[in-house]
Amino acid sequence: MSSPITLRGWFWQQAKLLDQTTDLTDFVPWFTESKAGSIGGVIPSLDAALEACHREGGRSRALDGALRGLIQRGYSKIRPIKPLLVSLAYEIDRRFPVPLPAVPGGIRDLLPASEQTTSLLNSMVRFGALNVTSFSDTAPAGRLTDIKNRSWAILQDPALAGSIAKASAPVTSRCSKGQLKEMAEGVLAAKGGVCTTFAAAAVHLLLKDGPLMATGPRIEFVSGPKHCLCLVNRAAHASDVEPSAGKPKGTIVSFDFWNDDVVIIDPWAGSMGFHVISSKITYPSKLKAMVGLQVDKYFDTAWE
Repeated sequence: MSSPITLRGWFWQQAKLLDQTTDLTDFVPWFTESKAGSIGGVIPSLDAALEACHREGGRSRALDGALRGLIQRGYSKIRPIKPLLVSLAYEIDRRFPVPLPAVPGGIRDLLPASEQTTSLLNSMVRFGALNVTSFSDTAPAGRLTDIKNRSWAILQDPALAGSIAKASAPVTSRCSKGQLKEMAEGVLAAKGGVCTTFAAAAVHLLLKDGPLMATGPRIEFVSGPKHCLCLVNRAAHASDVEPSAGKPKGTIVSFDFWNDDVVIIDPWAGSMGFHVISSKITYPSKLKAMVGLQVDKYFDTAWE
């Protein structure tokens, strides 16, 4: 196990790595101020939470809340410490990662993908939802703070600017495999995305999966008014409409009409505190409502 860290120790170590040691004297008032609501007032609670998490070997709401308080105060007051706050958020995620959810056996049996691909998809619960502030009411109770911290760090990291652009790309018409690949590269590099690019990344990864492709199930990239998904093994329906010269995207029937053995792969849901891989029955109702009644289709292996 890594040795315990304190906020002051971490900042000093990282400041030296970032060649900011000459600026540390400017942080002295910031560290020593201890009145209620000040940045210095947050430090003891964060250090106590770090010590408790190290001792107990797991993440806590107290730690996420203290880090959030530091970000909200520190970033608005002292812009030079932004790289230090980003590195601290990354380090906390590294030391105390979000637990990986189990994929229920019944659902796993419906997805004939390799263990490697399934594990990679499932690991996206540790990625950042880059549009979390627009969907704050979606996250499960107790998870919003760590989700916001993770996404904030990704968005503030200048090294990820190009990847973030790819991981935030909109989609309005039928996608090529090349477009899916580009969005997937952005998501995997940034370790974050929005529902559109997360779904595209899932489709891309499944298209590369040998065991899955050998079985030939249908794989689709679909979008409702407020949410995008990857679907595996959805049965065609008489009301589905395929793209045409005058219609750059297809449409499919709404959620209630999907077959019971369809597999829903939603990495954005994973990044927001839910499962990545679900069945029609286990998919969260609040996300089902975001899919809505009008469902567009941007990719379908049946088109190939």
